Amino acid sequence: MIRTKLLPPSPRFEEVPRPELLARLQAGSVRKLTLIEAPVGYGKTTLLNQWLRTEEPDLGPDQPFAWVSLDKQDNDPARLWKHIVEALRGVAPEERFGADALAGLGMVGTSLVETALPALVNDLTELPHGRYWCSTTTTT
Repeated sequence: MIRTKLLPPSPRFEEVPRPELLARLQAGSVRKLTLIEAPVGYGKTTLLNQWLRTEEPDLGPDQPFAWVSLDKQDNDPARLWKHIVEALRGVAPEERFGADALAGLGMVGTSLVETALPALVNDLTELPHGRYWCSTTTTT
């Protein structure tokens, strides 16, 4: 596990302000999932990083936010989900959050869909009410 993959990148000094896109993200923050899709180089990571640093009351430094930077090696489903579980463990208040999912990911010959993912879903449902944000970005 590379811990730096679980940290948002440092802000760039040449960032272009995008108040319209930030407003759209904020308006959609009541949804359970927001997907940002665009080709490489269109500023998805920068936009999410700006959103994370926003002063809006629904998001900002006090809101739990998990970040995962992905690369080609994360094309393996077990590795991908290990990174996602570890990122969520960083913001989940429960001490054992994700432990069963990680155990399921480490079992040889078992189905990811039948073991680890149900355990992760169960852990997510037990979190206190509130919003937890998760971002995944791909590096080339």
